[in-house]
Amino acid sequence: MIDLLGVLVLVAAPLLGLASIDGLTWARDRWLLLMAGLGLGLLARLEPMLAVSGLAVLAWWRTQRTLPAVATWAAITGGWFLARAMSPGARRWALWALLGMAVGQTALILVQWRTGRPPMGTFGHRTLAGSYLAVLFPLAVSTHWGLAVVLGIGLAVSCSWVAWIGAAVGLAWLLPWTALLTVAAGIVLAGLCWPLWRANRLEGLGGRDVWIDRWLGVRGVSLDGLRARLVAWIGLTKGLTWRGHGPGATAQALMGLHVRSGGIGIHGGHAHNEPLEYVYDYGGLGALAVGWACWRIAPGLRLGDPLSAAVVAGAVTLLGTAILRSPATGVPWWALAAWSAA
Repeated sequence: MIDLLGVLVLVAAPLLGLASIDGLTWARDRWLLLMAGLGLGLLARLEPMLAVSGLAVLAWWRTQRTLPAVATWAAITGGWFLARAMSPGARRWALWALLGMAVGQTALILVQWRTGRPPMGTFGHRTLAGSYLAVLFPLAVSTHWGLAVVLGIGLAVSCSWVAWIGAAVGLAWLLPWTALLTVAAGIVLAGLCWPLWRANRLEGLGGRDVWIDRWLGVRGVSLDGLRARLVAWIGLTKGLTWRGHGPGATAQALMGLHVRSGGIGIHGGHAHNEPLEYVYDYGGLGALAVGWACWRIAPGLRLGDPLSAAVVAGAVTLLGTAILRSPATGVPWWALAAWSAA
């Protein structure tokens, strides 16, 4: 079968047909789509999860302008198989290297914080920096308490709610006895932050000096980011369709939601919720791809396992920020997921 496909691809290429050289772009688009489709068919035999996500992307193929989405899918596919192919010894070395990188990033974050700069390491944003540390925090806890303290300091300085929640859930997965403590701490913190939830950056705190805002906040009212996410998620959920809206449609929708919400919602960019953004863009096929990924990865997760705890921590953070949109955070998480998958 493979030999037959190879012969057809080589011999039938001239049948695309060009009336003039002006049709070169059209022919190249058709050839790229054909080759991607063939690759998708072969991939379905090896890793159906990735084939479904590829189908969602290719269903919206129009011209080469959609190549970024196709290239991203191809990179994730290649990274998945690379991680799966690594030997156990190489995986252990890679985990130590990741922890070493986390320590280095924490040191940089502390330097930035002490010098009055945003504590974001080399990630471009403090939420991504905190999410990276949150993913690796369970591995640090299982390795040595000293590493856990270092990464915990980095998490605290990042001042990212999403990272804190992800690290807490990952810790509870690694050490189930900490789950009740985590829930109790969350309830207390929610009570302390209630005045901040009732206010927002536009309205202010009415002249009140709320100490929790000074302790947590690095930018105005500390819960504005969570409020903006909630407004955006509700709006995007209302706009979901079976067909989807196409690659990049989320950013345009968020601009409209930002205006209609009086400036409270997210101002363009990403939804800060990876599954929701994927489903909004790619519709039913996107939902199928998300569900298949959960079905593929979840059976390999084991309670008390450090690797599984890291994957769970990352899964929590990707529900609140765009960690899969950045190679610095997405590549490690996909590798950990590949290693833990059954």
